[in-house]
Amino acid sequence: MPVANRIGLEGEGWMITKFLLNNEHATAADLPMLRRYLMQLRMLATTQRAGSKPLSRGRSLRCALRVSKRK
Repeated sequence: MPVANRIGLEGEGWMITKFLLNNEHATAADLPMLRRYLMQLRMLATTQRAGSKPLSRGRSLRCALRVSKRK
């Protein structure tokens, strides 16, 4: 591999790979739980009110929920 394309020092490739794989597995394992939390947030945002409007009608939360739907 060309020196310009190296990440870390020579001989540290496996150590870096193990670190990245461990983080990838941890994130993937949390995904179902994070999706449940997001569904709960959406439900709360439609049932809880700020004044006379549901929280889901607030601009900042509405934008955040819309972005999370795309991912």
